[in-house]
Amino acid sequence: MRRTNIDVITIKGGRTTLPGRSSLFELSPISTWEEDFSGIKQRLDELKSNGVRDLRKYFKTHPSEVIALAREVRIVDVNDATLLLYEARSKAELRRGLHLVFNKDSYDIFREELIALAEGKSEFSGEGTTKTLKGRELQMLLTLSVSPEAKESLSRVLISIVDITGLKESQIELRESEEKYRTIVESMPLPILLIDAETGIVLESNRRTEWLLGLSPGEIVGMHFMQLFPGKQAERCKKLLDVGSEDETPVSERTVVCRKSGEKVPVTLHAKAVGLQGRACVLAVLQEEDRKGSRASETDISAGPGWKDLSLSNDLDKLSRREKDVIRLVASGLTNREIAGRLFLSAKTVGSHRARIMEKLGVHKAADIVRFAVHHGLID
Repeated sequence: MRRTNIDVITIKGGRTTLPGRSSLFELSPISTWEEDFSGIKQRLDELKSNGVRDLRKYFKTHPSEVIALAREVRIVDVNDATLLLYEARSKAELRRGLHLVFNKDSYDIFREELIALAEGKSEFSGEGTTKTLKGRELQMLLTLSVSPEAKESLSRVLISIVDITGLKESQIELRESEEKYRTIVESMPLPILLIDAETGIVLESNRRTEWLLGLSPGEIVGMHFMQLFPGKQAERCKKLLDVGSEDETPVSERTVVCRKSGEKVPVTLHAKAVGLQGRACVLAVLQEEDRKGSRASETDISAGPGWKDLSLSNDLDKLSRREKDVIRLVASGLTNREIAGRLFLSAKTVGSHRARIMEKLGVHKAADIVRFAVHHGLID
């Protein structure tokens, strides 16, 4: 027999009944507000009768109108989840008005709510920020719904707030992590390829690889790994796609790669298994060998076209002590936010330092800052 799960039931006089609207409202794990927008409805109608047709333009030139309209909202009720989310001791605290939980961004999304309602829409959703009664900022997903019986008066509007602060912070951390990874890869003086272990398709390459092969990023990414090698060399290198688990040491193979011009270049190929977002990949490093068959040194490799020779630069004397501190931390792979925490600065100030550093060094990428730090011994 199939069973239907009912989360909440009430027992009255021995009878089992489904929970009422008020019970669902109170027990909802999502912050829910019941608000009365009837005062707003009247004001929107007034603006329309006064000839205001473009509300977005009107609110842009009259921002105080949005603030005034927010004060017209009467908060009828909030549920327990709202008290918890907004760090309120009682419902009475929140009933005092939206201005207590609004910041500048909150008024922006409220303005969009007003425009949607003026256009006759009964639903609206958007992302923005709000603040708790203790001043803590929250990233939110807001959903507005007008009750069917209140479409004309807007006397009953339900607002739900989902806290997405953790999600947004995770997205920021992911972007910063990707930026850190890209900075490290681009700063390497050796050609590097990231390859899908299952398909053999090249997923990423760095600038040095582009110079070695004479190919553009668009030509390298998407090609098959074995296309890099001529004839039998391709079959010999095919085994490197099966390099085992991430715990195993890298494997190496002396081979040759083909430049776009057809020239064959002797290299030692080092390959290691890595995991990327659940995908099995191979990180391949191509170490070019000189004419005598020995491996080229890092100094030789670093001197390729498109690389500014920072090792001979006298720009070190132009840098302040704080700028040198920032360079050390950038070269260590830290993000602006992490550097700000280390140096007790704001992330914006760190960004300004980085911009001045790049201007003084005549470079445009974080990878060049890393190379400068390495050449001048600013990091171990």
